[in-house]
Parts: sequence; structure tokens; C-alpha cells
Amino acid sequence: MSDEIQDNDEVSDSNDNDLLEQIKINFEADEEAWREVRQDALKDWQFRAGDQWPEAIKRERDQDDRPCLVINKMPQYINQITNEQRQNRPAIKISPVDSFADVETAKVFQGIIKHIENSSNASVAYDNATDGAATGGLGYIRVVTDYCDEMSFEQEVQIKQVYDWASVYFDASSKEPDGSDANHAFIHQEMSKDEFKAEYPDAKMSDMTEWTSVGDSDGWISENTVRVAEYFYKKFTKTTLFQVRDLATGKVHVLQKDELPQDELLYEVLNERESMVPVIHWVKTNGHEILDKTIWPGKWIPIIPVYGKSLMVDGKRILESVIRHAKDSQRMYNYW
Repeated sequence: MSDEIQDNDEVSDSNDNDLLEQIKINFEADEEAWREVRQDALKDWQFRAGDQWPEAIKRERDQDDRPCLVINKMPQYINQITNEQRQNRPAIKISPVDSFADVETAKVFQGIIKHIENSSNASVAYDNATDGAATGGLGYIRVVTDYCDEMSFEQEVQIKQVYDWASVYFDASSKEPDGSDANHAFIHQEMSKDEFKAEYPDAKMSDMTEWTSVGDSDGWISENTVRVAEYFYKKFTKTTLFQVRDLATGKVHVLQKDELPQDELLYEVLNERESMVPVIHWVKTNGHEILDKTIWPGKWIPIIPVYGKSLMVDGKRILESVIRHAKDSQRMYNYW
């Protein structure tokens, strides 16, 4: 058995109270770190939707019965990018890259991935994320698993859109453009009391008449709504890897200690090393209790960010959209 090493960013999930406290700490930290980026993105979306006059000027002109015309040219510039993306949609491609790779196996994997993209309508997810990046500087795609049908026990991978970019809080320490170095991420939604009780009838909060009695002061619970979040976090397991040659076939494999054949005459150990293997945990919570949790079968957090132009200015992350520097020109056009 391998020895589990605790990531400094997380606490043992054997204690739900400690885990809940860590979840709140991470959510608050991510909320603060992304505040300016998200505020800029929201302003971009509002501007695209036609809210293009400053409030003070708009009030003044309304009082004088003067028009605040909006001849919105922003969508056409967004469409120039998104339409081109629709003409050349990104797709996952499998390529054999070393002497041990099997071309036919790569073709099989390529077929499986093509089926996943088609069956889950992945093109919608790609289009939505691109539109988010072009409009506000950030969009997201997620990977989920679900049963093949209502009568099946088999599950399949699906690529889905994140409809509301504002529902995601990504690890602020992540630097890679695809988010592969993230240690945690959130997808959350605000649910009414009735919705929550209908979906989670066995939750402790479903038995409460007044949610304010919980004594929440961190934004997770209000009198009539509760934040329900999916929380992904990464922990690492220390293990020993063995590079072995199968003496019967001559093929070389990489195995962990507990995967080695019992008969030592069947293989030859070529090399060994210590490795830290990432394990992805998934938790659903309302901030005060764990509603569900499991292990995600992968080594990356299954939320993929799609960013606009990324800049670092004086230590701060800036994600630019197409609209960001076109606002003054659009306002001038409206005015004249």
C-alpha cells in the first residue's frame, strides 16, 4: 500500500468539520483574488448587452428628456471571433509519440474521444467558452461522468458547457492557461429553500424551519437561499514506480509496487523511483455540511478555463476581452 501525503493546501477529509473550514477559507481566498477580474468581466458583459451609458449621464439625460441611444456594434466584433471558431472548432487528437506507442491503439482512443464529443454535444461547450473569453475574458468547460441511460449501470465521460462563467471560482494560484496546475476549484449555484429541500431531503438543513438560526455570516446562507458548491481538490499519494520488462513478450511497462506480478521470474526490473501521484477529490457542500463526496477518476481537476488575453501587471492578473478597449469608441459613437 502506498503512503498518502497531505497537501499543505488541504486537510484530511476524514474530518468533515476541518474540510468544511478549509472549503470556506479557499472560497473566500479565491473570491478575493478574482474580484477585480470578475468585476471587469461583468462590466464587459453588461456593455455587450447594451448597458453603455454611464449612470450619472443617463440620469441627467433622462431628466432632460434627451435620448440615450445605443447603436450596439459590440456583438458584430464578438461574432467575427466566435464564427471563425465555429468554422474551425478545437478537437482532441491522440497521437502515438514514442517507440512503445501503438498506432492502432491511438486510433481506437481517437474514436472513443470522437464519440464522447459527439454524444455530449461538446461543440456547444467549446462555443460557449469561446464566447465567454471573447466577451468577458474568461469562460469554462467541464468534464463529467454520467450513466449511459436510465436503466444502465455503465457510465460514460461527457464534455459539458459551464453556462454561467460567474459560477466558477478557480484556484487563484493556477498559472497554466489550461488550468492543469490548479489544486482546487469551485462550481456553485444559489438555491432557494424549496429547491434545496426538494433536491436534498436528507440534509440537516432540510429539517430547519429558519435558516438564519444557523448563524451564518460568511455568505453561504441567507434567509431564503443557500449556496451549494461542487468543490474539487487535489491531494497527492506517495508511491514507488517500477519500470519492468515482461520476459515473455519483451514489452516494457511501468507498474506500481502492488501491481507487480507475484512470480519474480516473469519480469525484470529495469528502474525504479519515488513519485507523487495526484488524487482528485470531489465534494458537494452547502458550507455547513457535506452533501456528497467521492474520488474523481483522473489526475486533473475536470474544469478547463478558456481565457482571453492574459496579462500580469504589477503582480495582478488581467484577462482582456474584445470589448475591454472598445468601450470609449462605442460610447463616442452612441453620443454622436
